Amino acid sequence: MTKAPPTPLPTTMPIALTAAFAEDPTKKTQWSGFVRKAAVRDAGTLAEAIAEVRTFVEMPLRSAAERTPTHVAWRAGGPWR
Repeated sequence: MTKAPPTPLPTTMPIALTAAFAEDPTKKTQWSGFVRKAAVRDAGTLAEAIAEVRTFVEMPLRSAAERTPTHVAWRAGGPWR
């Protein structure tokens, strides 16, 4: 069986992790609805949530796209609980 070539990883931040996405009025409305329906307390704004996720994934995403190792470790029990 022939192996397909690897799919290149994106070299830019995914659109859902950008400031433009966080400030989109439709996405902000959707976020508010999600937070309300999920009864999440202290969820913060969409921009705050995106910033937290971006901080968490930025280095590993970049490292994977550049095919360079990272020398950091993820520790369970961090601020994302």
